[in-house]
Amino acid sequence: MGDHKQDNKGIYKIDSKLSSMTWRGYYVFLFDQHHGSIQLVKGQIATENNEIIKGEFEIDMQSIKNQNLSINNGRTELENHLKSDDFFSVNKYPKAKFTITKIKKEKDAPPGERLITGDLTIKDITHPVTFPASISFTKNSMKTSTKFKIDRTKWGIKFDSGSFFRNLGDGAISDAIGIELNVVSVK
Repeated sequence: MGDHKQDNKGIYKIDSKLSSMTWRGYYVFLFDQHHGSIQLVKGQIATENNEIIKGEFEIDMQSIKNQNLSINNGRTELENHLKSDDFFSVNKYPKAKFTITKIKKEKDAPPGERLITGDLTIKDITHPVTFPASISFTKNSMKTSTKFKIDRTKWGIKFDSGSFFRNLGDGAISDAIGIELNVVSVK
């Protein structure tokens, strides 16, 4: 993985300033969506023989931001709604966490790509998620990038979900939330 042949054994701490996490929410029937960012606070990844062996990081749920609306066009209202009990209940559950439980190299995967499985905890509810990630090393850092979707209803986020409520019409919100992660970790 990467061009460096050194062992890369050790602990990499997540650089929250260089790392990014974005989210995307969708309507079921409308060609419309919202997207924004959320901040990785801290975390670390352990490696051995150029492979991730374990890791975890923390997400600041209070940092959730919208990036497709202007302040005059509902941005603050949407951010406050996402922070409310309808969605992430950030006053009660200010942090989310992801803990790596398994790393697998798929038979025909491109170099540096691994299948990562881990426990995602949101609102004190934990479920496993699995996603492909691209991992590369430089001399003193590691970059991990991925895109995946989760079913928000597994974490008790049911607001305007067509799976739970009828007669929502075009206003139904998809149960899927898209997540894009670019994690930079340094030794």
